[in-house]
Amino acid sequence: MIKMHTDLIQAFMQYKPLLLKDTFPSAAVMVILLLNEKNEFDIVLTKRAPTLLTYAGDYSFPGGMRDDMDADLYITATRETAEELGLPFTSYEYIGQLDDFEDRFGHLVRPFVVVMPKKDFEQRHKKSEAEVTQLYYFPLRKLHL
Repeated sequence: MIKMHTDLIQAFMQYKPLLLKDTFPSAAVMVILLLNEKNEFDIVLTKRAPTLLTYAGDYSFPGGMRDDMDADLYITATRETAEELGLPFTSYEYIGQLDDFEDRFGHLVRPFVVVMPKKDFEQRHKKSEAEVTQLYYFPLRKLHL
């Protein structure tokens, strides 16, 4: 799909994440890398609606809690991304996974990394007003990797 930045994408693909013990409940998030018009990556963050029960008004990655019907946490991440941003899993390319971490309640969170052109994201996404009030594009170059 995206031929540029092969070194970065290869690093994500080859990375062996630290996995933590499953918790109940557990969650998954999607780190969406968008290749922008400057040939750089932006990361999508969502501002959560103020009416939500947890993390109301916080900026976060798309994602959420695992449902009983989710076969695994990647399914959780793709389902939540579709619910929050209207993006089907066919609109982005899976490239890897990052280290598990615990949220402030001690629940496992598993981050997955996907990539897509920013122009495609801007044309295809449709945020859920009930869950997301705003999108923010964070330039990956600001992370000083």
